[in-house]
Amino acid sequence: MAGASVTEAAPRRRRHSSVGLILSDSQSSKLTTARNPDLRLPSALYGGEPSVRLSGARLVESGGKRADRLATSNGRMSRSGSDPKARMAPDSKIMVLGMAAVGKSALVVRFLTNRFIWEYDPTLESTYKHVTTIDEEPVVLEILDTAGQESLCQREGSARWADGYVLVYAINDRASFESLASLKQYLDDLKKTNVQCVLVANKSDLLHERRVESSEGEALAQDMACAFYETSASDGGSDITELFHELHREIKRRKMMETKGRRRSSAQQVRNVFNRVLNKIGSTS
Repeated sequence: MAGASVTEAAPRRRRHSSVGLILSDSQSSKLTTARNPDLRLPSALYGGEPSVRLSGARLVESGGKRADRLATSNGRMSRSGSDPKARMAPDSKIMVLGMAAVGKSALVVRFLTNRFIWEYDPTLESTYKHVTTIDEEPVVLEILDTAGQESLCQREGSARWADGYVLVYAINDRASFESLASLKQYLDDLKKTNVQCVLVANKSDLLHERRVESSEGEALAQDMACAFYETSASDGGSDITELFHELHREIKRRKMMETKGRRRSSAQQVRNVFNRVLNKIGSTS
């Protein structure tokens, strides 16, 4: 590759808890792999930057000193400073949860770019800001793609941060399905409410390996009081976009109801104070 050479791999795993995978400000900066240097993310994901690659092991960084956050705008990654809407506070903060290898990252990347990538680093946790249009309104979604091996207690801060959750299992992995009922209960207890979520059965292209029937997924979604989607990140389809859009709609409805409730409560408090003042005046007259 032209430009600066690759430095020694970082000895620890890189985790991305802030918005977006980072990219060096310098054009000579390189991100490459320790094991598979020929595996590239689609250029659309990173706005055509030629120096970004995906590692089956980990991402390694060298070059420039300052990093810029990346945001997506209708399926294209861009520097966060280039899109005024992307700099705004997100309308919905979405967390994608599920056991390792169920296809969480594949679903997120398919939604953001309409592309499919076979290999991911299972230790990486990435956050994206995505500018899109839902029901003819511009919307900023902030999506946290979690690493599958972390425990629930390790995710508590992120779980509190999120407005809604995409709960993912694979149809060929029964354990991943059976883990979600307790996960949903944990989120309800943590947030002290019935959280907004969608249930997603991934890998519907692997019907010959099916271990979980569609009817079971539908029944679990009914118990969770949420929407259910059976899909394939590999094959793609409009249902992947729809599940993120529908979750945003549910989050928006919840926020509107809570706002109305707070307004009613404030108005009632004003009336109570006013009544107390009138009663006090009446008692002294």
